[in-house]
Amino acid sequence: TRLLTEQRAPTSVKRSRNLSWEDLKGRNVVLLGSQKYNPQILKFPYQPKFEADRGRVTNLNPAPGEPSEYRHVFEGKFAAVLEAYSVISVYPGIDPTTRLTALACSANEGTGGAAEYVTRPDMMKEMFEKMGLRPEEPLPAAFQYVIKVKLNEGVPVQFSYVTHHILAK
Repeated sequence: TRLLTEQRAPTSVKRSRNLSWEDLKGRNVVLLGSQKYNPQILKFPYQPKFEADRGRVTNLNPAPGEPSEYRHVFEGKFAAVLEAYSVISVYPGIDPTTRLTALACSANEGTGGAAEYVTRPDMMKEMFEKMGLRPEEPLPAAFQYVIKVKLNEGVPVQFSYVTHHILAK
């Protein structure tokens, strides 16, 4: 909210099940949670490469040498999450001047970690570097970026790049 306030961007909060397509028009939108909770993502014209669900991030179409999934690490069988994989997805919005960003993880702590990642200038610098972009260059129209979030007692304490894919229609 600090970044949006500094830009004087109007903000509102809605549950995704109450979010209409009319709400998506003319606005930059940030969705929190996996596709399960944000079904609008499935109706966008881009095919996702990664999906966060059930204690992991699944690579839906792995390239040669890529793993098919990235599993969270738990303290015990049903205990706290120590490491979570999160997906940062960016798509063009309904209008050409807007973007839709989805921050997804099957663990709430990982979704919070993704939110922290995209609001930290040092992490955004890393994102540009990992994607082979200079800071003055625009981001691709649509992409997904996977990070690993290390947690101490549910608090994100370390972030690391895992992989990314530019999405095609």
